Amino acid sequence: FNFQKINLEKTLSDINKYINQKKFPEALILLKELKCNNFFINILDKGRNKSKLKKKLNLFLIKIKSDTLTIQKNIDFKNDIIWLIESELLFKSKRILEFIKLNKIKKNNNSIIFTRYLLYTLETMNYLESRGRDSLGLTINIFNKKKLSIKQNVKNNSNLIFFQKKIKKNKFLISFTLKFAKRIGYSGENVSNILKMIKTKKIFNKLNFSDLLEVNFISHTRWASVGEVNLSNTHPIIDSNNEINISLMNGDIINHKKIFENLKKNKKYKNLDKKCTNDLRSISSLIFNKKKNLFEYLEGSFVLINFNSINSSQIKILKKGSQGLYYTLDIDENIHFASDVYGLINKSNNFLRIDNDGEYIIDKKFIRKIKLKKSKSTNLMTNDLSKKGFDKFFLKEINDTEKFVKRTIFQYISQEEKKI
Repeated sequence: FNFQKINLEKTLSDINKYINQKKFPEALILLKELKCNNFFINILDKGRNKSKLKKKLNLFLIKIKSDTLTIQKNIDFKNDIIWLIESELLFKSKRILEFIKLNKIKKNNNSIIFTRYLLYTLETMNYLESRGRDSLGLTINIFNKKKLSIKQNVKNNSNLIFFQKKIKKNKFLISFTLKFAKRIGYSGENVSNILKMIKTKKIFNKLNFSDLLEVNFISHTRWASVGEVNLSNTHPIIDSNNEINISLMNGDIINHKKIFENLKKNKKYKNLDKKCTNDLRSISSLIFNKKKNLFEYLEGSFVLINFNSINSSQIKILKKGSQGLYYTLDIDENIHFASDVYGLINKSNNFLRIDNDGEYIIDKKFIRKIKLKKSKSTNLMTNDLSKKGFDKFFLKEINDTEKFVKRTIFQYISQEEKKI
């Protein structure tokens, strides 16, 4: 919930200057800096900042839309600027406000920031559906000043799982997990159902957002390679033993049957859920039996994420083999991980990749270390991944064909110098 106090007035003034000078790449870089908590808090404020910000952004749109450009790369930058202002700043603000009103949440800095990252997480799941979409799971781990009066339910096969634990005086872990599974469906359907569940089950009604200390979102969209499509096999896999264990994975554990049989034979398998048959079903038993060297124990190619309330200040990532693992720090220095770069681009255009196998502890120390690392950047933007109002991605891709053909051609042609 920390946010960088950037000088919005100066940033907007510099963007205006660059647009007037037709320096579109520079204007785009500064506009991306507005994708921060400070901007969204100001534009959703009741005060004069709100109308002032909207007025300036709409003025930029008028200026850039009225510009007649002929150089293709300038047209691309112009379109990216229009998209960023309309979709990632103005429309995103509208969506945050709609979610807060729909779920009867009191609007304050914390609820704005919380909603912003919740919607980012679900948007990312839509982008990653090309990897698989037969189920979707979302865990929200909230660290709160007060305990909530909600009945605990830690059944892995439920569509709403709730766990609560006192960490220390005036600090409670409150963990919600929502699941939805459907073998055949359309792109974006799973996210729509999760949003409906949040509203109908009134998940945040008893939450005072002023009491929130920190939050992490853990989410997974699945292609069922091991285990049928049902809520039991939907990641994250949840288990409880007075503590909560949350596991999710991209990839395959090839010795999962052998592990399961050994645990059963030695009466160390905790009856998680009879319908859970995927290759993560034994992870919580191994952890609760204090099997520390999980990395050596598991065979295959995978990236496995694990959160356990015993060590609630950290998240573990186990990487083995060829599965992708990318991460970034956004402007507000929040850390994000994804199995592909396009799972990060709605937070930042900079990214780092973890190539080496090993166990990684994600905590404040890890974040301090990566600030010193030099990141790579991508030109991908959310307009490359969005359906842009079309019902199907296929229709969107047909509509984008002209743009992609032009982009390809103009990589080989200099319009300014009129030569190949």
